[in-house]
Amino acid sequence: MILAEFIQEIAAVSTIPLQEQDCIQLSVGGRIVKHKVKGLDRNYFLKTASTQDLQLLISEKIGLDTLTITGVLRVPKVFFVGETSTCSFLLCEYLELKKDNVISSEILGKQLALLHQNSNEFFGFGEDNWIGLNPQKNYWHENWIRFFKEYRLMPQFIWAYEHGYRADIEEKAERLMQALPLFFDEYKPQPSLLHGDLWSGNWGTINNSTPVVFDPAIYYGDREADIAMTKLFGGFPQVFYDAYNYQWALDYGFKVRQNLYNLYHLLNHLTLFGEAYLRQTIDVLEQLLSEI
Repeated sequence: MILAEFIQEIAAVSTIPLQEQDCIQLSVGGRIVKHKVKGLDRNYFLKTASTQDLQLLISEKIGLDTLTITGVLRVPKVFFVGETSTCSFLLCEYLELKKDNVISSEILGKQLALLHQNSNEFFGFGEDNWIGLNPQKNYWHENWIRFFKEYRLMPQFIWAYEHGYRADIEEKAERLMQALPLFFDEYKPQPSLLHGDLWSGNWGTINNSTPVVFDPAIYYGDREADIAMTKLFGGFPQVFYDAYNYQWALDYGFKVRQNLYNLYHLLNHLTLFGEAYLRQTIDVLEQLLSEI
């Protein structure tokens, strides 16, 4: 339960009438606390963090708004992002999400393929955002291999070294970076709008059939990066992949590049959550080097 004064201050800043009674804390994830808050005629989903994390929440709003504009995916509507004297906050519509089912999984597969058809002249994005609680640097770049190397893998390797894993992965990392173009010899990805962090915990179902995605880390990149992420940390139902491929078939080389794209997320988890992800990170590095 958070203090009534806390809710009252958020209501005053956002000019959205909130009721401090019956506020429910849903979860705490690192620096972010999630709540269900009552309004006059609806429930709201409230994320709070320190005032230093305001930009993280602003980036989340930009990501959700960008996905909304495409008209392809259902995402929570954002009502306000801002800060009080003690916290930053993001106020969204509250959705009673249920787990995936065959119908919603199939629909999401089709919708994601349509999202990926939203293209751009360049790879990247116009501003930095976050992948989990780590910063995700962006820049407009016409070369996908250089963008993925310089703005995705290299920052993660550097953070891993700074967290004490240099001896475990540096030699393998350097060999992989030199060989990176080999994974794209016969494959030229186009810039697709990506969710950016689409694992099984970042989507759910409403009305028994409507998929909803949230917590994006958007940018324009290779669509395979989104699909690879769906296979990490639990995976999606097979009907999701069947529907996606029916709409826009993946390249035959995806099975190899899948590990390349998931290495980014494994490194991110290694620096965020620690040594529990070291063995899996090393295994993926070794598997990628064996493909060269």
